Amino acid sequence: MLVPVTRKPILEAVGATMNPLGAPPGGQPRVQVNATLFAYKLSEATLVFPSHRATASIDFGDGRVFEASSVDLMQGGERGLGALVLHQSGRFSATCDFTGLPSPVPDIRHVTLRLGHSPDELPAVVIMDFRRSPDGSFRLLT
Repeated sequence: MLVPVTRKPILEAVGATMNPLGAPPGGQPRVQVNATLFAYKLSEATLVFPSHRATASIDFGDGRVFEASSVDLMQGGERGLGALVLHQSGRFSATCDFTGLPSPVPDIRHVTLRLGHSPDELPAVVIMDFRRSPDGSFRLLT
């Protein structure tokens, strides 16, 4: 089957928050990253990013990297669509849940979100850098 060649979009983090969710009794801390992103399409073709090919990771900057337990892609506030469909450049959201993090949660160097278009293509990638604020929360560096 012939399929038009598409170029992966450029992804930009417009805003993001990192929220500690606490730990269940006897469990390890959980963190949720909520990001608003803008995708700049570089071709006319419609792009489809299946949710099951979306991955995210937290890098603590000391060699430890933790993969997200789930990544949910949303467009227009609709959750759980199974795929992100981009007909044109625009905003979308991603929620990444991380479990099994060390306690207390150390400083986080960056969060990487990867959107896979197909198994044989490199994913579109955005790296979000966070720093801990004096109040203990994490802020997105822009």
